Amino acid sequence: MGMLDHPSVRTAKRWLGWVLRPRLSYRRIREMRRAKSAPPVRDNIDLSKLPLVTVRQAVKAVDLERVLQLYRGNPSALNIAPRTHKSLQGMIAREVEFYLVLDAAGDHVGNLGYQAQRQMFSYLQVDFPHRGRGIALAAKLAAEKVIAARGVEVAYSQVFRENRRALSTNLSLGWEIDEDASTDKYYVLRKRLAGVASRGASDTNQTRGSDRMKSS
Repeated sequence: MGMLDHPSVRTAKRWLGWVLRPRLSYRRIREMRRAKSAPPVRDNIDLSKLPLVTVRQAVKAVDLERVLQLYRGNPSALNIAPRTHKSLQGMIAREVEFYLVLDAAGDHVGNLGYQAQRQMFSYLQVDFPHRGRGIALAAKLAAEKVIAARGVEVAYSQVFRENRRALSTNLSLGWEIDEDASTDKYYVLRKRLAGVASRGASDTNQTRGSDRMKSS
């Protein structure tokens, strides 16, 4: 029997779970209340004030580990994002690409996924201490440039129906609701990407919000 399987260790882990669960639930509930209270459409976003953000595809093992640890540390990502190495590798095998979101100082402040077969952005997550700075918005704009550089003309995204904050942000960036593809649980959004570049363009990009004002 391994040390982690000892009855006393299992008991400690169980009690620790009860201690942490209320805290994680409170953070999740607080986040959802803010999302529900947000207006459905935001027309006052000043893209010129967004922070400088870099998105870089996580290919090396050390970068994939950073991606996994950030998802694990943010309870709002636990419902859909990978939580184990096995689930992460399974998504990669299904052509899901994961990107590190880095701020101007080079710190890892978020993750972003892209499902290549479906041309769909997913699993966007900003670390809790860095929320409220516009990082998610800037990361989405940067990712659009990365995908457009490959020649992808139309991209898709999903937003839970209860998350009105994320919905309003995406609508402000030119995304449109695809009612036929949407479900009772989430909206499917689509957007025609502007400025499709050549195949030889780099997959690493930087953006300030003001760089991406065009949308269909």
